[in-house]
Amino acid sequence: MRFSGADPFPELSISRNKIIMIHKNQEIINSIIIPCYNITSLVGKSLDSVLHQKNIRDCEIICVDDGSNDTTLHVLNKYHEKYKKIITVISNKTNHGVSDARNQGLGAARGRYVMFLDGDDTIGYNPVRPSAIDSTYLEKFARVMAQDSNIGMVIGGIVLTGEKEYQTYKTIDEFKTCKDLDKTLCLLDDRISSCATLYKNQIIKDCKLEFKPDLLYFEDAHFITSYAFGMAQHKNTLAEVPNAFYLYYRRQGSAMYNLYNSSEQNMRRLENVRNKIFYYSNLLMNVDKVLGDSSRIFRISANKLAATRKYIYKYCIKPAPNTSSLFESFMQYIPQNCRGCVKPDCRTCADEQIATGIKESDTNLAILKRTAANTVKHLK
Repeated sequence: MRFSGADPFPELSISRNKIIMIHKNQEIINSIIIPCYNITSLVGKSLDSVLHQKNIRDCEIICVDDGSNDTTLHVLNKYHEKYKKIITVISNKTNHGVSDARNQGLGAARGRYVMFLDGDDTIGYNPVRPSAIDSTYLEKFARVMAQDSNIGMVIGGIVLTGEKEYQTYKTIDEFKTCKDLDKTLCLLDDRISSCATLYKNQIIKDCKLEFKPDLLYFEDAHFITSYAFGMAQHKNTLAEVPNAFYLYYRRQGSAMYNLYNSSEQNMRRLENVRNKIFYYSNLLMNVDKVLGDSSRIFRISANKLAATRKYIYKYCIKPAPNTSSLFESFMQYIPQNCRGCVKPDCRTCADEQIATGIKESDTNLAILKRTAANTVKHLK
């Protein structure tokens, strides 16, 4: 247990009384929302990465224990006892899912800005010294946000790791802004998480944004692209912060891990397909209303729907014929707009170039939009 020995952050111990006084008299700048479920061995490291930040005095940490049946809640309460003015713990008796936990955190958030951190991940990853924490991580986001009042969202880099080794980087090397909504949506659609991002709490509240609890997959993409539409309504833009790294830990037991490794693999793929079809259909409808069907993100959404047809046949129907009828039932929600090639791993449908057939006629385009609307209605 972390609290049996010396204080892991002695520099915080020196100024803890000062932290308390500032919280009483000063606006909270950042609300860090951390959903937690059965992560006893990992949540302490996650909290430490936040507490180590230089601007921790400006922050509140909202931990939502989502019905853990291990000692996660005990660890959270220990941290709360030590940092009562910084850490708030919300406890659920039963598990409701990460989306509902995040929504609870949003309901309690008092900060000007909001950032999500999964309880098994850490912020401030240092590629040069992996054992050290970059204590300026949150400050980097704050500096970018402060540069222009019209910046409504700041995204940082993500380092993806598993239980054995570091795998891939999704890094940002230089500061830049994106004022084009089409490009912004394309960039956000490609991200794997709603974390490593600083949001304006006022935009979230004004647009009544929340995570969709019935999405096991694509819940992050749905939230972050919905926020982009709300940000555009407020005439705000996106900015990227360089050299700020979030360590995304893909562990056994997580939803994405189980998609490929669970004994219930095919049923999880069924849910993944269902969520993917809903997400891209919903995105396609919203994009059509705001940007029109000539936008790049419209084409990407349409093509990813087409690519899902091939995915269903390759990974879902052939490996498990006994559940093929369940997957085939989703075909009505995917327009017949693929090139129709027989390549098992064809990337054409997933590329930004629109697949032949979607825009051959106004009729085909109308069918695509009508199918998307039908999908959102029946799969929501």
